[in-house]
Amino acid sequence: MASERVLEVPVRHHVLDTERPFSSVQDGIFGGISRPDIGLLFSKLVTILIQELPDGRTQVAYDTVTSAIAPYHDAAATKTAQRLDTEVLTLLRQVTRTPGSGPA
Repeated sequence: MASERVLEVPVRHHVLDTERPFSSVQDGIFGGISRPDIGLLFSKLVTILIQELPDGRTQVAYDTVTSAIAPYHDAAATKTAQRLDTEVLTLLRQVTRTPGSGPA
């Protein structure tokens, strides 16, 4: 018999604010995710919100994969997710020129 469960998962949500223009941030993100080592994972797992704010600034938001899969308690998957989160946040910090703010 089929079943469905809903898991309430606390997700770690990173928001990066920058003075850089939307198009510059967007181009930087797309340039970074075209790298073969993380491009496939991006297409399957990662959602990034890029928002142009009324004052010309740009805001980028990312929910970590590590926090999303935490309820499954899978050490191998967690290790891979942590690597992905580090790479994604490094890329986002580079394109927004935002200094690191702690672990993914």
